[in-house]
Amino acid sequence: MNTSIFIIFIGFSLGLLITLISAGFFSAPKKCLLKIFLNSLTGILILCAINIFAKSADIYIDLNPLTAVYVGILGFPGTLSLILLSLII
Repeated sequence: MNTSIFIIFIGFSLGLLITLISAGFFSAPKKCLLKIFLNSLTGILILCAINIFAKSADIYIDLNPLTAVYVGILGFPGTLSLILLSLII
């Protein structure tokens, strides 16, 4: 399980880095892209930490491409919404 978390983390980090580099070529505002990158990175790190530490509380959010994209786009608020959905369902 730890290997899959690491692979997903590395994959999203590389994807976001490629996005930042390619956006630089198209003169996109770097401040906005940096904010998106940090928001995504924070969300993914928190999701991984929750999966590791909250097993005893029956909180586990499956790491699949859909949740990874959701957390990658929304960041920390997306992570919180996934936690709330897992508690409701």
